[in-house]
Amino acid sequence: MKILYTFVIPLSMVLASVRAIPQCLDDCLKEGPSKAKCGYGQLDCYCSNRDFQNIMEGCIDRRCKDQKNDALALQQQFCA
Repeated sequence: MKILYTFVIPLSMVLASVRAIPQCLDDCLKEGPSKAKCGYGQLDCYCSNRDFQNIMEGCIDRRCKDQKNDALALQQQFCA
């Protein structure tokens, strides 16, 4: 599963363009980039880095499996 984003812009600007990100997904987004060695807001890395995608998928499966469809919708919005 590939998770989220394509462009190098501040993450807060991207997140502001989304109506409301569920807290659990937001928490996963806060831990995923550093573990995958993506810079903060480096959206091209978020979309193409397999480590980031695997970390996000694992976090979502552990903490908020019920929000997986929301995560996929965000991915489609930003990585299309």
